[in-house]
Amino acid sequence: GFGSGHELVGRKCVNLRTLNEPFSFFGVDLGEGRKLLPTCYTVMNRNSSTHVLMNWHFEGSNDKLNWTVLDRRVYMPDQLDAAEHDYVDEELVEALCQKQGTNTWGIDQNVYQDIEDEGFRFFRLIQISPNSSG
Repeated sequence: GFGSGHELVGRKCVNLRTLNEPFSFFGVDLGEGRKLLPTCYTVMNRNSSTHVLMNWHFEGSNDKLNWTVLDRRVYMPDQLDAAEHDYVDEELVEALCQKQGTNTWGIDQNVYQDIEDEGFRFFRLIQISPNSSG
């Protein structure tokens, strides 16, 4: 990848990207004693139209070993064995691939029904296939 972990959060567009391989990820630690149950999250593309994150899971954990998938997104199903993802929002794919392309996704709150915890300390956005340049 390229860039520093602290560049992951914030509103400034920076040159940050994962490796171009599945299971590369960006992660955040809220710190000891802090937990969150997010309702949405936002992804911003860097100032380039290459190496764009296209297929991912947004996950939460309290121990960095056991992860709960909070949201799944697949915009390039041809990179996966993803027969269930036969519809691709081409307009959104085009927007994501723009320099500084940004979108916000809601998290289905039903995902929290099976969780007996009050939130998560750790979060990661894990790439489940090569990026758009893959």
